[in-house]
Amino acid sequence: MEKPQAETVTGGRLNLREKPSVQSRRLALIPDGAQIAVSEHDAQWYRAQYNNLDGYVMKQFVQLLPALPGTWSYGKVTADPLNVRRSPGTSAAR
Repeated sequence: MEKPQAETVTGGRLNLREKPSVQSRRLALIPDGAQIAVSEHDAQWYRAQYNNLDGYVMKQFVQLLPALPGTWSYGKVTADPLNVRRSPGTSAAR
């Protein structure tokens, strides 16, 4: 699982499912307002981590938390290769 992004549960308790299906086994019941970590997603489901459990939650019940100043945000690398620089700018040392 890639680096997760913080999200919060909205709209009541949310099922953490073993697979991305409402028929899949429920692993946990996540309370409203709880923070979860999500990564992969499709049109309807997030892959999520909650209380050391990995599973899936429906996207419609999850709200993206805004990034706070001075905190890390996560993204997916789409370049191959990607240069990591010591400072901003393409002339900075790799």
